[in-house]
Amino acid sequence: MIKTVIFDLDSTLYDESDYILQGFKEAAKKIGKDFCLKKSARKATFARLKDFYSKGERNLIFNQVLKHQFPLLPAEEINRYVEQELLLYYKLARRELKLYSEVIPLFRYLRKKNKKLGLVTQGHPVNQIYKLSLLNVVDYFDAIEISGFYPAQRSKPSPFLFRRILARLNTKPSQAIYVGDNFKTDIGAVKAGIPLCYLNNGKSMKFESPLVRHIYSLKDIRKLI
Repeated sequence: MIKTVIFDLDSTLYDESDYILQGFKEAAKKIGKDFCLKKSARKATFARLKDFYSKGERNLIFNQVLKHQFPLLPAEEINRYVEQELLLYYKLARRELKLYSEVIPLFRYLRKKNKKLGLVTQGHPVNQIYKLSLLNVVDYFDAIEISGFYPAQRSKPSPFLFRRILARLNTKPSQAIYVGDNFKTDIGAVKAGIPLCYLNNGKSMKFESPLVRHIYSLKDIRKLI
């Protein structure tokens, strides 16, 4: 019998790309102000950030875009500006986030069924806590684990966070399910013995396991408990 449902956050409960693009828009405004750019150049900065992101070129994305925009600016100056000025601004930039429409009805349904709710999410605590506050869902969870509070080797796909939240919720692996959309990291649940409800969204996946169940909507969770 399933007594606990544990959720991922990003792109499982809300559209993460919306969060990122809103942040890019605010970051582009700051870059424009700091470098005295015209309005057209500020729009071009946002367009480049969006283009890099859509192509999957996300490592040091601000550094890449600034280097492209200011080719004569020394790399060390760009790095210093990003690390000391831009990154924190981006993380704390004002945003408006919305949960997927089926989230709150599902949470209320699970509560009526006396299920415990947990959250295991990957990322820096500042980012993830900010997102949770914007989404106003903290009070629904009996326990929350954020990877950024621990050493990097304990982040997903390590089973550490999953085992930790099971202990906090006094739940055996067979009594829980984990709901997530990123198979590469959420496989950590399977490593901990927790069945993974993989929110497929049409993505291909070669890995097969009796502990992996494909779902195509959060509404499908109701059929599994």
